[in-house]
Amino acid sequence: MDLDGSEAYSQSIELTQIQQEQSLRKVFFDESGILQLGIYPTTDGFTRITCTDMQGRVAGIWTGDLKTGASTLTIDATGWAAGMYVVQMMQNGYSQTAKVIKY
Repeated sequence: MDLDGSEAYSQSIELTQIQQEQSLRKVFFDESGILQLGIYPTTDGFTRITCTDMQGRVAGIWTGDLKTGASTLTIDATGWAAGMYVVQMMQNGYSQTAKVIKY
């Protein structure tokens, strides 16, 4: 490492951390077994939401274009077994996960 910058191969590289505001805000099963997702995307774009059980089995998938702003999505989970599920939302190269329990 060349600390004083006197060598010809010395070069400074600026590193920045890219962070997206939380988009997946509220995730719960309502009393009828419907999975409710409160989402607030900060950008427009294609979105994929995957729900998996704790054994890694895919229970449900939702795909579509979401616009910037608050949205509420519902996924029919009435046939899903009771237990914990992982909800993963992917949009524009970012991924967020949440855990939710169905009673």
